Amino acid sequence: MSDVKIKNFRVQEDDIKKFRGFAEENNLNQAEMITALANAFDLVRVRGKIFNRLEEEKSKLVYELKYELRDYDNSFI
Repeated sequence: MSDVKIKNFRVQEDDIKKFRGFAEENNLNQAEMITALANAFDLVRVRGKIFNRLEEEKSKLVYELKYELRDYDNSFI
C-alpha cells in the first residue's frame, strides 16, 4: 500500500486539538494516529460480527435444547 499525502482536511479546530493531544499522550505522530484510528474502527466492526455470530449460535443451541428436552419428556409417555 502506498503512502498518500493529504493536502486538505477540513475539521473543527477543537477536534484538531483533541486529535493532537491524544496523539501526543500516546507518543504517536499524525500518520500513526490515523492508522490507530482505522485499526480501532476495524476492531469495532469485527467485534460486532463476532458478537452477532455468537448470538446466532446461542439461538441455535437454545432451539436444539428445547427440542431435545421435548423429545426426552415425550419418551416417558
